[in-house]
Amino acid sequence: MTCQRMLRAGSVSELQSVGGYVRSINLWPGKQIHSHNYRTPQPIRNRVVVLIGSSMSAADLSIEIAEVAREVHIASRSVADETYEKQPGHDNLWLHSMVESASGDGTVVFRFDSAVVADIILHCTGMFFLPSLAPGLSFVGIPWKAVPFPKPEFQSKWIAGVLSGRFVLPSPEHMMDDVKAFYSTLEASGIPKHYTHKMLDSGVLSHASNVFVCLFFT
Repeated sequence: MTCQRMLRAGSVSELQSVGGYVRSINLWPGKQIHSHNYRTPQPIRNRVVVLIGSSMSAADLSIEIAEVAREVHIASRSVADETYEKQPGHDNLWLHSMVESASGDGTVVFRFDSAVVADIILHCTGMFFLPSLAPGLSFVGIPWKAVPFPKPEFQSKWIAGVLSGRFVLPSPEHMMDDVKAFYSTLEASGIPKHYTHKMLDSGVLSHASNVFVCLFFT
């Protein structure tokens, strides 16, 4: 049982190799770091930093980095393209739309044409999962935007029930059909696949609520 969401760190080289999610980023001359490799803000002192991503790691690191950096710019794909907002409580922290491109002169261009000349790009873009896992391995804590403490308890009870034989799983084929149907529901709702485990607003909560209630009270 793996009670952890992140299994293997992503890397800058891997991010570049999957099609370059930022145009011309291979030509950008500054330093690129993945959040997994971040340890201390001191090397970032007095630098201009662009954080790509706006989830939990980006939120945490941006506040810490803003204490020492000259400027911190968060690039988010979850905001409108015209977004360019200074964040409350900070004179050097801005929220932008996602990065559109990077260039050899150090410029990082956001959607809607706002741009900064940056020293460091910090990739807060999540993790990759291990490629070859035992079919009986269980994962606890992957879903996000959910009530954090009851969730792993419910999941653990479900796993214990399966391992003890109290709960009988459907056939692999039936479960795969259910997964495909769920993905079809997400696609029809305009929800991207990388939000599969986002509980809030994904329809997962309503689908799972009856199961969770049964587990909690039995």
